[in-house]
Amino acid sequence: MVFDATSQDTTSVFTMTRTVTAVNRLINFMTSDGSMNRIFKAIQAVSVTDKCLTCRFQVTKLETNSLETLHGAYIAGVVDFVSSVDLAAHGHLKHVTVTMGIECFRPGPYESWVKVDSYILNKGKRLAFCDVRFTEEATGKLLARGSHTKFLISD
Repeated sequence: MVFDATSQDTTSVFTMTRTVTAVNRLINFMTSDGSMNRIFKAIQAVSVTDKCLTCRFQVTKLETNSLETLHGAYIAGVVDFVSSVDLAAHGHLKHVTVTMGIECFRPGPYESWVKVDSYILNKGKRLAFCDVRFTEEATGKLLARGSHTKFLISD
């Protein structure tokens, strides 16, 4: 199946439409196939520009560790997922992880809202380098940062 941001017909060709509505349709498509991506269903796009994709989610029990703060593994997953959505919204639907890293600076409290900003720092023919930042919406404090290198698969 191939995603088309302008229709509900998932068999048509992807149309590169970088709008919040189109990116939210893409997120819905990517989280509805029964894969691990289903755990990111609560993520919603709130802003889309050529430079940055901004999403948000609320920290619920699903995303917490035993200390009831945002789990590091969930942060790593969001780095992968949101940077993948960002690349897909730029027309790069097929890609795989080469390297990924996260740095956690402070806890993300239970029930807080987290803003996620994804930046494609550099993109060549074969590799894309992404940076993803997590900020607590209420305080504006940086919670975590992730870096993600993706290999772009050509058709």
